Amino acid sequence: MTRRHRTSLVVVAAVALVVVSASMPGNGGRPRTTQHSPRGHAAVFCKPTPSRGTAGLAPNAVVNRVPYGPRSPFSQPVPSEARAIAGSDRAVKALAEAGKSFGASLAIRNWTVPVFVAGPETPMRDVSLTASWAPRKSLTLPIPRWARPDASEDGHMVVLDRARGCEYDFFQARRSSDGTWTAGWATRLPIGGSGVVKGPSARASGFGLLAGLILPEELKKGSIRHALVFSYPYTKSNAKVRPATESASGSSRSDALPMGSRLRLDPELDLTTLQLSPIERTIARALQVYGMYLADTGPNITLYAVGAQSFNTNPYPGFPPPTPYIDLNNIPLERLEVVGPPER
Repeated sequence: MTRRHRTSLVVVAAVALVVVSASMPGNGGRPRTTQHSPRGHAAVFCKPTPSRGTAGLAPNAVVNRVPYGPRSPFSQPVPSEARAIAGSDRAVKALAEAGKSFGASLAIRNWTVPVFVAGPETPMRDVSLTASWAPRKSLTLPIPRWARPDASEDGHMVVLDRARGCEYDFFQARRSSDGTWTAGWATRLPIGGSGVVKGPSARASGFGLLAGLILPEELKKGSIRHALVFSYPYTKSNAKVRPATESASGSSRSDALPMGSRLRLDPELDLTTLQLSPIERTIARALQVYGMYLADTGPNITLYAVGAQSFNTNPYPGFPPPTPYIDLNNIPLERLEVVGPPER
């Protein structure tokens, strides 16, 4: 997917980065020996929340649900009284045509988000920031030794740190052969919060990287109980609607969608009458109940699942490496509708 062009965000980024980290002098990228309460790192703490459980992730832990609070826009179903907004028909027609031309898929290995969990013994590592607009040159965060970012240009990665109550999101993260880390940008969100970043984020919409992310366990159980996110070629240039807090250069088409748009699949549609795979049926049902938010710009219609490289074994049976995507082309995109933003 094409990452949006960052404009000058130095002042805003400075505020966000100060909240994220109290950087310490360089350590050659080597793990720090101090652990979860290092002196001078109070700024990386988020609001602690109770553990919600883990499941097998390299080597042994991953969230088994999106860790945002009940008031998060990603936790709330589309209200039963929600109706299509003005212009929905034209926007959905364009989206359906894009689906036919470019395809619709679920990213599982490329252009998605690996997730790793920091434990009590996870070392602190210096991360050099490389974005030209980043007001600081480095920050220090807990990163497990087995963590690996997505290999795409966006280089997304999440580290979930329950001890600090934080989700750390990385954009253009890279791990060198000598163990040193760089990232274009990194930020943090509180576990149990809204899932929306206050300040520059790792995604074009301002959403946390765990927002809308589909978990392997959800596909296995056939049930997704949160909103999804997607990328799309025709995002309206420099336009956003709640809950998005950022926008990007994009399309000038009159039927383009602003960042943060929420779409719902017709709840009256009988999914049993369609030739859907089990995964497509699970996702289609989630789209009927929770919908999906426009989160980024990309060359086709893409939804996101936890990156398979997060796990010791293949978490997506039937889709072995190097399969990058799962087709979703049987979901009737023409039966979507654009609904209004969630209540505040």
